[in-house]
Amino acid sequence: MMTGNKNLVLPSSSLISRGANTATQKSLSNKSNRNINPMKTPRKNNANGANAKAQSSRNLETPPESETGSVQERNMFPVVGIGASAGGLEAFTQLLTHLPIDTGMAFVLIQHFDPTHGSMTAEILSRTTRMKVTEVKQGMRVEPNCIYIIPPNFRMGLSHGTLNLLPRTEVRGQTLVIDFFFQSLAEDQKHRAVGVVLSGTASDGTEGLAAIKAEGGTTFAQDPKSAKFGSMPQSAIAAGAVDLILTPQQIAEELGKLARHHYIVPEISEQ
Repeated sequence: MMTGNKNLVLPSSSLISRGANTATQKSLSNKSNRNINPMKTPRKNNANGANAKAQSSRNLETPPESETGSVQERNMFPVVGIGASAGGLEAFTQLLTHLPIDTGMAFVLIQHFDPTHGSMTAEILSRTTRMKVTEVKQGMRVEPNCIYIIPPNFRMGLSHGTLNLLPRTEVRGQTLVIDFFFQSLAEDQKHRAVGVVLSGTASDGTEGLAAIKAEGGTTFAQDPKSAKFGSMPQSAIAAGAVDLILTPQQIAEELGKLARHHYIVPEISEQ
């Protein structure tokens, strides 16, 4: 665990290589195993013509492997989950004010809201950044350089890059919306997942950061000394679930650096 005075230490080069290659090693179905039955022509059995049609069908059905791989790589970008409770709006504002607008990351903000009232968070935060800030609606797909905010009275999960809203529930008298989202983020994004816990009370986010860390993702917590309410980041730190302990401004700066690292952003090979 590091303090704000030190740079982010990422896994060793061998681990980085394994992590970065995992998402791009999905092979296409073996084309040689396909049984293509070209349409027979009347009176003539033109083998060359049939072969040409079969080859044309294969080209239409499945793009070349190199092309498919490059499309997969272009769709791989980090998703950053940022959780906060009491004092969270102030911490969000400090972080977004110093965050580059072209990181290529998507940012999902999870905060404890009063379930009986609407939220002005999206409108307020849109004044602090030129990135698009949106309150989530069911089925929204995350996109790079955009900010998504959970609406009041919902839990939210991420599956295959899509945000899903679910009824709000309580666990041991607490509504652990941050843990729930971070755990789905870890499962969906694996080593590309990034989790941040900012100001708040109690311990929501601790188990979620541990899940991200277990998948090889990167975790941050606000330095409790800089937080309006320090118990939530302190809980994650005490559990050993945090890679870096920084102020919101420093977290923004480190996210900018992390966005350029091939461990979570695969390099697209030149064809």
